[in-house]
Amino acid sequence: MSEQNQIDPMVVSMFEKVKELGFEGFQNIIALSRWPDGERLSPEEMSAAMQALIMYEHQNVALSDRTGFIHKGKCDS
Repeated sequence: MSEQNQIDPMVVSMFEKVKELGFEGFQNIIALSRWPDGERLSPEEMSAAMQALIMYEHQNVALSDRTGFIHKGKCDS
């Protein structure tokens, strides 16, 4: 496997936390930038958490419900 295809171990750890804490709970952690115990996420943790959430969504959430989805339907005008 090339170096570009390897997943950061911190992202893998965060992915496990998404499964452990639940999708909505993990979204709240990102929104608040805090762990459930009140500790602030470091910039590295925030980056890994966002990547893990997107990975989780890719595997478990309908396309139209994913973070950043933009509906490109036809305009009726």
